[in-house]
Amino acid sequence: VMLHMKKLIIILLPFAALTLAAQQHPVAFATKADLIAVKNSLSKNALIKQSYTEIKNSVDKWIGKDIDVPVPKDAAGGYTHDKHKDNYTLLFNSGLMYQLTGDSKYALLVKKLFLKYAALIPTLKNHPQATSAYPGRLFWQALNDANWLVYAGLAFDCIHDYLTVEERKQISTDAFKPIVDYFTKDIKNWFNLIHNHAVWACAGVGIVGVATDNEDYVQMALYGTNKDKKAGFIAHLDGLFSPDGYYNEGPYYTRYAVLPFYLFANAINNTKPQLKIFQHRNNILQKALNGALQQTNLDGRFYSYNDALKEKDFTSNEMVVAVDMAWQVYGANAAYLPVAKAQARIILNKGGVSISEALQKEKNIAAFYPYQSIEFTDGAKGDEGGVSILRSGKGNQLTSLIYKYSSHGLSHGHYDKLNITMYDNGNEVLQDYGAARFIGIEQKWGGRYLPETKSYAQQTIAHNTITVDETSHFKGIEKESEKYHPNKLFGNIDQENLQVVSVMDDKAYSNVKLHRTIYMLVLPGESK
Repeated sequence: VMLHMKKLIIILLPFAALTLAAQQHPVAFATKADLIAVKNSLSKNALIKQSYTEIKNSVDKWIGKDIDVPVPKDAAGGYTHDKHKDNYTLLFNSGLMYQLTGDSKYALLVKKLFLKYAALIPTLKNHPQATSAYPGRLFWQALNDANWLVYAGLAFDCIHDYLTVEERKQISTDAFKPIVDYFTKDIKNWFNLIHNHAVWACAGVGIVGVATDNEDYVQMALYGTNKDKKAGFIAHLDGLFSPDGYYNEGPYYTRYAVLPFYLFANAINNTKPQLKIFQHRNNILQKALNGALQQTNLDGRFYSYNDALKEKDFTSNEMVVAVDMAWQVYGANAAYLPVAKAQARIILNKGGVSISEALQKEKNIAAFYPYQSIEFTDGAKGDEGGVSILRSGKGNQLTSLIYKYSSHGLSHGHYDKLNITMYDNGNEVLQDYGAARFIGIEQKWGGRYLPETKSYAQQTIAHNTITVDETSHFKGIEKESEKYHPNKLFGNIDQENLQVVSVMDDKAYSNVKLHRTIYMLVLPGESK
């Protein structure tokens, strides 16, 4: 509207001129340029071809078949749980195959699955096996529904242009919106937590937002349901990591959370490069990945303090995604090559192509990740204790002494303070129990934690530290333990022959001070 010579002149613009152009697709997992790089490398690189073939074969066996989308009834380990989990993997893999082959049979598979979910999801209430305060709809806990959203959003993005406008609307309205509304309205307190569950929830809602061109979803994912920056993905980057990249819940959960962190950051980087998400907090996601790798044994298994399952290592799918994406956004890093070689597969985007080319070209890849003595602070400001790793020796002769004096570590933390673990030549000498849990066994409560978690595995007696009067630190009360952290008095890890860290805690017991100083010494004439 313009005022001109006292006359009101109305200018009508075509509707299209008033709306922003729709986002190009695909863009969430990989761009068209990324996918062209993958296709051009298939005949040149055996690792790319192998990774491509594995995914293609996993999808091809379902082409033309009627895929079950069952009414949810089982907890983890049961048929319906595992089927919906398999389905979201199939959705993404088939969508990716559509992009890489151009064959519409892959897009058709994804569309048919989505339409089945669009019919099922609006009928669902809380899962019948739910026991947590935040139940899921497809799964027994909302966390798993968030996993579904992440992969389903990536899949939708891959077949976006194959779908008609009506089909996009139907899937967005009936398959995605009920779950997004449930997360951001019904259980918004959970969505707005600073916790690994909420990382997945924000990534799921955000990736669906990118895939369906829904900016409202993206903004809630980035900044919380109120969009006030007190919650959401950015708040997770700021609140779950210390300034040097230590993840509050420990290395095992760094592995778990690094996947949604990198996947959503990648989608945001592709659509909102002005946010410079991978550079946020001085490259905090790069520090998180490097810190997680430093907290592994020679066999790649993550140190087992806090709730941790000892079989998880850096060849897990989460770490494949993180390493390949980090190689792409932060640049080539020879330290990752031993890890990538052990992983023996890559993700099918530009980062995967780049690191597989480096593996093919490099003839002298180190046998191990370059472990070093290192200290991590804990807490968003780096003032809530920390973890020191004292190391001596090279290669398979490495000795690692881990001194944990961090904060509690949220719901997956342990009450114990000033505990130590030690690995020598890859062997766990001073052990940490980790978690008491069955995974994927329906008869064992669907993979939930066992009673032994509360009665033993989390208790101070299970760890290499001191108990007083046969009582766990903080009397085993999480809310109390969360309030406090030990204080480092001094330390020096710069000289391999003499390393020392000294820490005190005066809160684990009333009227008791715990003071432990650890040294790692290499004596003259000795190899250890």
